[in-house]
Amino acid sequence: MNGNDQSQDSLYDRVLKMWAVEETILHSYTGRFLAFQAALFLSAVIVLHLGNRLAWYTQFLFFAIVAAGLITAILWALLSRDRAIAAEYFSDRLKRLEKGEEMETKVFTSFCNYRKQNNVWLELRSVLLDLRPPESCCQVGKQWGTRCILGFILPATLGLLWLCITSIYAYLLTAPQIVF
Repeated sequence: MNGNDQSQDSLYDRVLKMWAVEETILHSYTGRFLAFQAALFLSAVIVLHLGNRLAWYTQFLFFAIVAAGLITAILWALLSRDRAIAAEYFSDRLKRLEKGEEMETKVFTSFCNYRKQNNVWLELRSVLLDLRPPESCCQVGKQWGTRCILGFILPATLGLLWLCITSIYAYLLTAPQIVF
């Protein structure tokens, strides 16, 4: 094994570790998001069931919970997209190294430059005005994988669910008293 092969193996190992870190962070965020959303849904149900629906504090608490749910769903979609871009970057580098392509050895520096060019947070306004799945989900002939489902479809579905719950609550505010 010559020196070039050893440096390529070392580069491959570094890129593999960075890809593993990005994937782990992405999955960690998913678990935290789902746990937080579950807690918010439980809180909303408790407020609707136990609270006096006409009292101002019940309405305030309910709408605060709904706002938190919607905001975290939007933030989750943005954060997931950002982490997915990072994981895709390292996945692409691994594939290129496996093909034997030469590439830059300053892995972290090249990654930072790539992130500056693809910064999701700078696109916040455009993302909110144009809620579409990430480009990686929309490639022709590509099936929607787990990353697309967890990073776009799940937050969008939860956002719609929060809007439905709000509609039900608004109906209950105007409907006659219903005894369960």
